[in-house]
Amino acid sequence: TSNNFSGSAYGIYMDGGSNNGHIVNNNNLSNCTNTSLTYSVGTPASISSNTFTGCNNAIYLNGATNFTLSGPGSGGPNQNVFGTGITGYQIYLAQCNNTNVSGFNFSSHAATPLNSRSPFLIYACSNGTFTNNIATGMNIAMRLREANTTHTITSNNFSGSVYGIFMDGGLNN
Repeated sequence: TSNNFSGSAYGIYMDGGSNNGHIVNNNNLSNCTNTSLTYSVGTPASISSNTFTGCNNAIYLNGATNFTLSGPGSGGPNQNVFGTGITGYQIYLAQCNNTNVSGFNFSSHAATPLNSRSPFLIYACSNGTFTNNIATGMNIAMRLREANTTHTITSNNFSGSVYGIFMDGGLNN
């Protein structure tokens, strides 16, 4: 909590073993050249009030269960500060179950040109809820890759994107 990782290749990198219950709050994870926050194999207690500006990839969350990420200013849990200039994924969920991502304006945080960006990847997850997100004018607004099952995707605005929702690889139900 309350650390400065600005300009690192990887800001916070937790991978392997079991990473349940960690609190990752109030960190400056801006301008990271690879991934600002890698949280792998477990469910965090909190990811909140971190700053992601000008980074390549912002949040990679792997193996989380029953976790919500809320868009900045939405009033929900686990809100973070996403500035402009993010060139890669803003949120990448992998092998998560029952995750909720709502209230993000991905378009306002992506680097230009927007039509070359793909801000949101869901890889082999199940039972996710994705609502009230905006990713307009993107290359791929929301990508579902490999074996995804039983997601609820409602009230999102992906207008003007080359692909609104792009499903590839594996079996997507």
